Amino acid sequence: MGPNCRKWDLENKEPNWLTGLSNGQLAQIATQHGVRKAPLRCKADIIVNETLAISLKSHRKANPAVVNHTTRYGWEQACQHMRAEIEPLDEAVERYWLLRESGMIAEDVKNKSPQSPFRDYKEYFVPVIEYFLFYGTGTGLSQVSASTVLSFSDPTSPETWSFLRPSDVVSEAWPHLVFSVRNKGMPTSFPDLRKNDLHKKYSIEKWTRLCDGEYKGALHVRSERKLC
Repeated sequence: MGPNCRKWDLENKEPNWLTGLSNGQLAQIATQHGVRKAPLRCKADIIVNETLAISLKSHRKANPAVVNHTTRYGWEQACQHMRAEIEPLDEAVERYWLLRESGMIAEDVKNKSPQSPFRDYKEYFVPVIEYFLFYGTGTGLSQVSASTVLSFSDPTSPETWSFLRPSDVVSEAWPHLVFSVRNKGMPTSFPDLRKNDLHKKYSIEKWTRLCDGEYKGALHVRSERKLC
């Protein structure tokens, strides 16, 4: 600890006391109590006492995404890691495009809608969502996996905290999930991929359609409300 670092005593202090501190002071307290930021591009956001890796999902603004915009190739990596078949997801996405191109659904389709092509795949999504929340992204496994997900609307109010397992997310949020296939998350040069990415082209093409002048093939999953 440096000479200018204050030793913070948190005994008998309510958590909301932290709201009056600067970012620098908060960083000092975190360090002194065994909390550090996880490396970039990790599923965990913080590591506590070098043993507990936690992914943070804040509801203070927009509800967080469950799976960010990811092409079929990325979903394929998740399925392979979790030993899940991708064909059921191919069927759902194909149905999505049939409904969207016929004007029966818009870009965003809510699972509570009887027209959602994903609503009957609840059990299928449990291991796949587990991968994206805890273990990795469409580009591969995370350097630091998350041990748990902490969902909150106020970080200084434990009453707003929920610790989540994959089954919690699927069972609680399933009727409130929104699926969409978008341009965001697509390779910028698609369909002319770089040499190093050519092996992904066949997989990406399976979900991709030219829609409104853009190639759209990245599946995004979000919730209409807080995860749990």
